[in-house]
Amino acid sequence: MIERGHGDEVERQARNGDWNCAQAFARELIEQDRLDAAMELLTPFVDSGWWPAASVAAGYLDEGGRMHDAIALVRPHAEAGKRPAVHRMGSLLAECGRGEAAFELLLPHAQDWYLAKLLVKVSVGLGRDDEVTALLLPQVEAWLELGEWRFHQSLGLVAAVYERQGRLDEALDLLLTKSASSVNYREQLADLLAEHGRLEELREYIAGEGGSYAAWSLVKLLESRGDIEGAIAVLRPLAADDPHHAAIYLAELLERHGRTDEAIAVLVPIIGSLAEPGSVQTFLCLSSRCRCVL
Repeated sequence: MIERGHGDEVERQARNGDWNCAQAFARELIEQDRLDAAMELLTPFVDSGWWPAASVAAGYLDEGGRMHDAIALVRPHAEAGKRPAVHRMGSLLAECGRGEAAFELLLPHAQDWYLAKLLVKVSVGLGRDDEVTALLLPQVEAWLELGEWRFHQSLGLVAAVYERQGRLDEALDLLLTKSASSVNYREQLADLLAEHGRLEELREYIAGEGGSYAAWSLVKLLESRGDIEGAIAVLRPLAADDPHHAAIYLAELLERHGRTDEAIAVLVPIIGSLAEPGSVQTFLCLSSRCRCVL
C-alpha cells in the first residue's frame, strides 16, 4: 500500500493498533531518516511489554547508533529471562565495548548452546577463557558418555576456545573425537588445519572422514593463494562420488574463474540427481552463461 501511495492509510491503521502496518510504516520512516518518528509510532506496542515490538524498536535504535537506548529497551525482557532478549542484550553490550557486562549476563546461561555460543564470542580478550571451558567441558564429557545432542553442541565451542588459547593440538583432538562426526565439526576441524598451515594433515583428513566438507577448506585456501589448478585438483576426484557437494563446489570454482564450459561439463552427468533447489539453480545459471547444448 505504501508503494502505491497509500502511506496515510497504513499510518492510520498503525496508530489504531495494527502491528503489521506499524512495522511497515516504521521502516518507511527509518528510510526517510526519521528515527524519532518511528520510535514514537512503535512506543504503544513496546509499552505493552510485547517482546517482538521491543526487538524491532531496539534494532532500529541500534542501526541509528543509539545502542544505549536499545539496551534500555531490551533490558527488562532480558532480566525477565527471555532467551532472545538475553542474546540481544549480550550482543549490544559487547558492541558498545562492555564485554565484561556481556560476559556476566551470559555466564548463567552457559548450558544453553545458543547463548553459550555468544558467551564464547564476547569473552575474547577478557582473560576468562578458563572459566568458559570449566563451564562447557562437563557438557562435552556428558555428551561423549551419553550421546545427548544438547551437550554435543558445546564441543565445537570448547575447541574454539582452545584454539585461541594456543592449544591447537587439544582443539584438534577434541574435534577428531570419533563421536564428533557432524558436518559442522568436519568443517571446523578442516578450517583449523588450513588456518595453521597443517596441509598434509588436512589432505589426509580429506582422504579419510573429512570428504568434500573438509576439502572446501583447502580449496578456499588454495584459491586465495592463486593456486586454482591445485584447488581444482582437490575437488575433481571427489566430484563424481559427491554430486550434491563436491561437484557443485567444483562447478562454482570453475565458473568463478571464467571456465563456464568446464563447470557445465561437471554438472551435466549428475543434473538428474540434483534434488536441492540451490544445486539446480547453480546449473541453470551456469547454463545461461555459456553456449552449451544439453
